[in-house]
Amino acid sequence: MSTVGIDELRRRLSELIRQAEGGARVVVTRHNRPVVQLTAADTLRVHQGSRFGTGKLGPAVRKGSQGAYLRVLEEDRRGGRE
Repeated sequence: MSTVGIDELRRRLSELIRQAEGGARVVVTRHNRPVVQLTAADTLRVHQGSRFGTGKLGPAVRKGSQGAYLRVLEEDRRGGRE
């Protein structure tokens, strides 16, 4: 088991992930207190269905909205004030 601070984690992330993949346990600390740990994923318990990765993106706004979404965006930018 190794212990690293958040700053060190940022600098060495790729290396620490490789260690965790290899079976090591890496504990990440903030102000010398453990907050999370990196370990290898239990791939036997990760489920990916037969349709994994086949999703398609669609338009966020339907045709024929007559610009209603623009009014909503404009109102949001004003903070809900008219």
